[in-house]
Amino acid sequence: MPIAAKLAVHRRDSWTCRYCRARTIAPPVLRFLSEIYPDVFPYHPNWKAGQVHPACLLVSASLDHVDPGGRGGSWLDEENLVTA
Repeated sequence: MPIAAKLAVHRRDSWTCRYCRARTIAPPVLRFLSEIYPDVFPYHPNWKAGQVHPACLLVSASLDHVDPGGRGGSWLDEENLVTA
């Protein structure tokens, strides 16, 4: 899925998790913080335990399907995607 489509979903949802209503942060922003403050805010591209700051796991924005593709939902339809 193109990055522009992902950003459109996050913007539509105001960067807020559909499930817990917590505000999320785009992963590139978290990586940037790690580059500026590597000792304080460690980041690992594979989210390796002990090598990534807990905030990355708690506030990183991702997408989830409302209706899973395996159950007939569309994999790429923006209306079937939510911020998680």
